[in-house]
Amino acid sequence: MKKLFLYVLLACLLAVISPQVQAQAQVVNGDFEHLNADGSLQNWGNVYIFAVVIDSLGNSSADSIVIDNGYFYKPTTDSHSGSHAMLLSNGYNYTTNQGIAGSASADEDSVYTAWGSLEFIPCQTHVQNLRFYYKFLPVNNDSAVVTLTLYDSWGNPYGVAKKIFSDAQSTYTLVDIPVHYYTPNMFDIVAYSLNFSAFYSEDPWQTHQCSIGTRLWIDDVSFTQTTNVQELVNDDVLQIYPNPAQNRFGISTSEKIKNLICHDALGREIALDYRNLEAIPCGHLAKGIYLLSIETEKGNISEKLVVE
Repeated sequence: MKKLFLYVLLACLLAVISPQVQAQAQVVNGDFEHLNADGSLQNWGNVYIFAVVIDSLGNSSADSIVIDNGYFYKPTTDSHSGSHAMLLSNGYNYTTNQGIAGSASADEDSVYTAWGSLEFIPCQTHVQNLRFYYKFLPVNNDSAVVTLTLYDSWGNPYGVAKKIFSDAQSTYTLVDIPVHYYTPNMFDIVAYSLNFSAFYSEDPWQTHQCSIGTRLWIDDVSFTQTTNVQELVNDDVLQIYPNPAQNRFGISTSEKIKNLICHDALGREIALDYRNLEAIPCGHLAKGIYLLSIETEKGNISEKLVVE
């Protein structure tokens, strides 16, 4: 967490010097054009650890690992624009009979330094959307996932943008994912983490089920600060009742609701049946705080829901 403490100090200095200025956040090497001396991608990577056994005679033997396309993540000339994109490929450990997901996270340093965790990257702006182009060729119904998380000065998740890919996409396709914030206060954002993975499972312990041969291409990753959908301030425009709720809750509003998205405290999207706005079932939700992102014809409203 040592980097995050530095970001807290940086955020305080920015607030003192110019509290009204918002820095433009950019994804580090989001176009994947910058390579290290060894040909690897700058500012992107992951750490994989495999077993090596040494017997009493000093002979060593390692797990039998096969990686589709030779690397879990690497630059590729099959790009949407420019000279390079990032290609993620799944592998397989034939010693343990487990799949290994191709995954890469953004890093502030040119050479990836995290060991089994996401890196925190400075960010002092209210990111509205995560945008990128992708191609996806899954094997055995594999799904891929992208997760952007923004953090406050205490290291708590502040907002999230997440999308799961299930269908094959053979040509580069634009994705524009809105960030769902847990609070409308934009001045406490100090860092973000960003990860792409060629395998997704609801159960984090089931990542070994991924299939060798699945590939995910990513290019032209960026943030946007503007959106053509207005973010409404909820001043009696919409009411949630009861809140806290137990088995069900209702939404009272004069606006027509087009969509409702619910996220838990970890940023995971939770399905809600909102066909009857006067009695939306929530008895299946664990106790805690949830973020409701409600899309109306005039704009978006974000509200917290407490389930007891």
